Amino acid sequence: MTKGKTNFKFNDSLASYLNLPSNSEYIDNLERIKDASLNMNKAIDEDNNIKDFRRLEYLCFTNFDEFYAEFMNKEKLHSYKPIFKSFNSHKFYSLILKSNSKTRWEILRIWTSRYTEYYAHHLKTELTFLKKLKKKLDNKVEKMPKKGITHFDLSEMQKIIQKSILDIEKVE
Repeated sequence: MTKGKTNFKFNDSLASYLNLPSNSEYIDNLERIKDASLNMNKAIDEDNNIKDFRRLEYLCFTNFDEFYAEFMNKEKLHSYKPIFKSFNSHKFYSLILKSNSKTRWEILRIWTSRYTEYYAHHLKTELTFLKKLKKKLDNKVEKMPKKGITHFDLSEMQKIIQKSILDIEKVE
């Protein structure tokens, strides 16, 4: 089965198709086949997610407007997937610093819509990314003049990220 993995597609409802009656002949063999199929399906989903996360990271750093439009599209279901767990926090921090105020507020909208109590348990793996990003923002805000739009944007981002970290840590 593993040799043909590249020919298989993820099926979200595979487990429901593989219900086995308890009185089936060769139930032990069928259970092993079912488990192997479900494990393969899960591995395919993880591979698909990794590819999608890499694509989104590339898009974020090369065309943020397109990234933002795709990310905020509710049909794509990116809200509960931990896409930022593999993002480079330093590169994202640089993106924030180089961005205009509009882009910073779009990033804030991502954080505020994403890290709610409902989704927090799906996003635990992003905690390291958020903590690194917050530390960089803390250092920057501490050293910059306490006035101006950039200070305001970064201060708001600090607050939102801190709240996001706390929401995720609540569910641990």
